[in-house]
Amino acid sequence: MRELRLLIGISFRQMLYTFAAGQGRKKNVTMAGAIGLMAFLALYISGLYSWLMGELLEEAGVLEFLIPMMTLLAVAVSLIFTFFAAGGIVFGGKDTDFILSMPVSAFCVVLSRMSALYLENLLFVGLWMIPAGAAGFVFAGRTDPSYFLRLVLSILFVPFLPSALACLGGYVIAWAGARMRHRALLSNLISIALFLALMAGSMQVNQIGTLLLNHRKEAQRLFMTWLLPIGLLGRGMDGDWGALLCSLCLCVLPFLGITWLFSFRYQAILSGLKSRLVRTDFCLKAQKAQGPFAAMLKKEISRFFSTPSYLLNAGMGAVLLLAAGVWMAVAKELPTTLLEIAGHGTTDPLVLGCMALLLSMIYPSAVSVSLEGRTVWLLKEAPLKPSVLFGAKICLNLTLAWPCILLFTALASLTLGIAPFRAACMALACLSMTGFLAAAGLSVNLCFPRLDADNDTVVIKQSASAIIACLGSMLIAGAAAGLYVLIGRKTGLEVFCLAMTALFAGLWMLTWRWLMKEGALKFEAL
Repeated sequence: MRELRLLIGISFRQMLYTFAAGQGRKKNVTMAGAIGLMAFLALYISGLYSWLMGELLEEAGVLEFLIPMMTLLAVAVSLIFTFFAAGGIVFGGKDTDFILSMPVSAFCVVLSRMSALYLENLLFVGLWMIPAGAAGFVFAGRTDPSYFLRLVLSILFVPFLPSALACLGGYVIAWAGARMRHRALLSNLISIALFLALMAGSMQVNQIGTLLLNHRKEAQRLFMTWLLPIGLLGRGMDGDWGALLCSLCLCVLPFLGITWLFSFRYQAILSGLKSRLVRTDFCLKAQKAQGPFAAMLKKEISRFFSTPSYLLNAGMGAVLLLAAGVWMAVAKELPTTLLEIAGHGTTDPLVLGCMALLLSMIYPSAVSVSLEGRTVWLLKEAPLKPSVLFGAKICLNLTLAWPCILLFTALASLTLGIAPFRAACMALACLSMTGFLAAAGLSVNLCFPRLDADNDTVVIKQSASAIIACLGSMLIAGAAAGLYVLIGRKTGLEVFCLAMTALFAGLWMLTWRWLMKEGALKFEAL
């Protein structure tokens, strides 16, 4: 039992310090800031959806589905975020062989890794359930103080459910990754499909009340069969302690059962996952010569598309921008109706703002140096100029963003009837902004590198450079929108876009000069 407590404590500290950067006090400050930001986002989004869904379900007369629906949404979102990280947490630890060589049972090792996954889900699901529980208390007009005790128990036990499902999914992904030649493509397609399904579902929240009212019996049957733990939880929150205890058992027992099953052959599973298929189709053929810049860019692109978490997090803005363009081209009636109501004077700036917001979510350069990890010395020893090395990392952002910008503006011009000159000005502003954000993201990564992470997911999702670059880019896009409100309405959208193009181009040049001098020194000091 003592060994288990120590291993869980180590996993808990590892989970906390994945959010940290720097040393000493700076490390604690960045860790607290990142966790505080995640807590704020979880509470804000959950509060917004809880109150919106509460009003819709109360109006439709199906308020009993509020807690089950919010719990289902919490499990789904948490599962999407940890589905691909589970393989690295449970089956990809770098110190696993060292720990297994100690006099510690395999069950304790697996349980400690599963506990790390549970703690990560607890941070999100627990915070998500607080506003959901408060909304259920208010809309149902409850007065029973024991309701909050049931809410606390739900917060503690519900995260076991996505943790168990994520572990199974992580094992399947890790197993397929060890044996499939096109595993990266499959993983990327699954990631994009899950994310787009979540986005599509969240956009239909205003129809949930009507759907549940029209299919009330089917929904009740679904929650009491396939979604039994969540259905029993809903009854338990209404005061049925027996249903609540059954729900909690159905959450924790699969978690312990999966841990017990994996512990039997944990070391053999780890050895099998590290194996690869033996290729027998090797042949000699002529190779095309490439310059150092082309080779570096090809390396960056290959790593980006071969790492699902990299694509899903650092490149999702490009996917959403393409999806938005296709949606405008397919659903022509809705954009046309919005245009008739608002007019070009409002619609065109709104389209530009949405473009800027989605483009701010593209940040591969902000983590590209950290992803080199302990092998960064290979790049430092290679005969590469800083302009070649940094240029290739910046060009990865541009390779993702620029084709999406051109395609989106072309589709927007055809669908919404935006004048060609105005569409060209909008595209120029976005092209210039993404160039500056790419260079700025690389600068941030050189100032806040993370070369000792346990896996790539930590660098991409939780490192200081990723958080600063993503949120900073959104703030820059928001500041540009504020400037338009203050100045752009008077000068016109075309003049404003050309001014922003010049501003971002100038900032891009200044940032590039910094990279060639201070950035090169910081890279050599890594």
